[in-house]
Amino acid sequence: MIEVVLAETGKLRDMPNGRVYQLPVGGKIVTGQADDFLRLRSGPEILASGLACGWGDYAISFIYLMEQCGFQANLVDSAEISAQSPNRFATAFPAIPW
Repeated sequence: MIEVVLAETGKLRDMPNGRVYQLPVGGKIVTGQADDFLRLRSGPEILASGLACGWGDYAISFIYLMEQCGFQANLVDSAEISAQSPNRFATAFPAIPW
């Protein structure tokens, strides 16, 4: 069952930055770039569009599909945001020109 759900979420395409999209958010059509949709759409909205604007969309879609199969799931979404975060990230990935 997990393989089927992973295959379904694997059909989502990343939304390249710099493009403008018109997508449903909470039943309303919203216009914006990829980052404007972060963590705003429901699982059915993400899957219907076929577009993902980040890992959160993949997770939301996966959890939605698993719940449709009868599983209960919780999404724990977190990020470290501080003045030190950019320095730690750049140190962890020195090959990327920040």
